[in-house]
Amino acid sequence: MRNDRLNEIYIIRALAIIAVLFVHATSRGVVETMETGSLSFTVYNSFNTLFRFGTPTFILLSAFVIFYNYYRRPIDSHLIKGFYKKRLLYILVPYTLVSLGYYWFKVVVYNTDPAFSVFAGEFTVQLLTGKAHPHLYFVFISIQFYLLFPLLLYVFKRYRWLTPHLIWVGLVLQWTFVLLNNLYFQVPNKGSWSLSYLAYFFTGAYIGIYFHSIRDWLTGAHLKNKFETLAWVLIWTAWGTATLLHIYVWHQLRLYDTVFDTRLFELLWNVQTLTSAVILFQVAFYIQRTASPFVIRALTQLGIVSFGVYLYHPFLLMVWENYALSGDTTLLFLSVFGLGFALVLAVSWAVTYFFMMKVPASWILFGAGPRLRPKKPSEAAVDTKEKRYKEN
Repeated sequence: MRNDRLNEIYIIRALAIIAVLFVHATSRGVVETMETGSLSFTVYNSFNTLFRFGTPTFILLSAFVIFYNYYRRPIDSHLIKGFYKKRLLYILVPYTLVSLGYYWFKVVVYNTDPAFSVFAGEFTVQLLTGKAHPHLYFVFISIQFYLLFPLLLYVFKRYRWLTPHLIWVGLVLQWTFVLLNNLYFQVPNKGSWSLSYLAYFFTGAYIGIYFHSIRDWLTGAHLKNKFETLAWVLIWTAWGTATLLHIYVWHQLRLYDTVFDTRLFELLWNVQTLTSAVILFQVAFYIQRTASPFVIRALTQLGIVSFGVYLYHPFLLMVWENYALSGDTTLLFLSVFGLGFALVLAVSWAVTYFFMMKVPASWILFGAGPRLRPKKPSEAAVDTKEKRYKEN
């Protein structure tokens, strides 16, 4: 059985990539204003912490898409080969090339000239750990989950009693790793281990498996009883509380060197970003129902090219920051951030969209576009109305 296409997934991707750009665009501002304690620092710190849900949302969404599309299909060699062929071509190839690009960009910037043996060793390590540039850890984590996918798919299909419990199982497994690592292992680069994101992957898998059953609740379109309403109230409350506390502890640490248990940061980040990713489903479906066709079309197009934007925007950001003005006034800092964010988003969006839509084999650099064109907003609205009519 083939599931319906969901335009809203592109909207979620668009919102997630905007969040990623907000975090990266404010990082330098946080550092440069930290010592002053000015309003600029408060704004930068707040934005930088508020929008940290971008990458975790991509991880949850990847799991959702995979299990939404594959869970009800029989497991056979054709399915596994097709799955890995797509990931090899559309994820690994662009990831390898962009990693190579960032490596040599830094060679030029820092005026180094490594021997081939040094290059081969350094680049191989960076490629296998997602360290060619800091943001590439997301792709490295995704690859780890792709390697685990056939096993997880088999387990979830074989032991179907387990699937209703995936959310809390993911949380338990993730926090078991977090606590054991904090107390005993202390592995380097913990954030590059897929075990640090099991709650997101398992939650995405749960939503993908049960989407048709929970769609009305998840999208906020039809809440059937007080329990469903209360569930959303609790999720929004948890998100708001965790977000405000997360902003506060980072503000205190950065400005006053206040000491907090690292597990508190982990907990607040986990609650904020996991609830954010779930809330984005509600937000995206609300946008699809109520926004103008122009807004829906723009967000859909951005969602289509989000992987390419994710890969290449740091290069544009580095170029911009090297030429951006510096100063001490709040207005200047905010204008530099706003202009830089807008330019990086616009240029990376436009270039990626042009190549993906107009240039053959652009998947080598930017990943794959949608196999089928997303429906126009008017078509999606008609489909929704027809579905409601049939259900009633």
